[in-house]
Amino acid sequence: MRILVCDDDAAFAGQLAEKIEAIVKPQMPRSTVDCATDAAQLRALPLAKYDLAFLDIDMGPLNGVDLARRLHELHPDMLLIFVTNYVEYSLQGYEVQAFRYLLKAEMPQKLERYVQQALIAYRKTRDTVRIFCDGEDVELQPQQILYAEMSARKVCLHLQGADRALLYTTATMADLADLLENHGFVRTHKSVLVNMEHIRNLQSTRLYLRDGTELPVSSHTASAVRKIYTQWRSAKKWVIG
Repeated sequence: MRILVCDDDAAFAGQLAEKIEAIVKPQMPRSTVDCATDAAQLRALPLAKYDLAFLDIDMGPLNGVDLARRLHELHPDMLLIFVTNYVEYSLQGYEVQAFRYLLKAEMPQKLERYVQQALIAYRKTRDTVRIFCDGEDVELQPQQILYAEMSARKVCLHLQGADRALLYTTATMADLADLLENHGFVRTHKSVLVNMEHIRNLQSTRLYLRDGTELPVSSHTASAVRKIYTQWRSAKKWVIG
């Protein structure tokens, strides 16, 4: 696991990195924690490789929310924890789906709990499913699947971050829905199964993914889809303070 700490206070960033290492290393000896205090240091780091980032929102000329957006573009599954002095910044975290929001004054009480919660969430992203595709069993992380759609007599899996962008399976849409139900997928149409993590905008008859893909929502199931998506988002909602 690779962890990034970004704060313009170098002394604080170093202390935070040490505390995080003390929590994570016993469970993940090969984990690494890097620090960055300005834009130049960030440019020198492999930002797409990090799994967890601790970000100060107000870092002078460097805006933590803008940085969070950039990190999610590079690595959509990266967990983001904002660490700051100001509770009034908390609402900005919703814009980038922050995992947690931690006030610096409350760090002694809450840092370890939030890190442990992040480790649990990270391990879930490492879960895999096996799907018979193109004549062989393929192991995939559910987060790599953007959506599945019927194509002729097969189901086409649209992927992100995998070796291939498309895979075809003879598994039925119902079987895939059962397999992926506990991984945040919803069937929006008889021919479409969507990873809710990648939904940007859900409307009554269509939805849009973060990459701009437009997919149908059946009028018969629109209400149920909206309910499932709302409940899923509520369950993922991050904690303030």
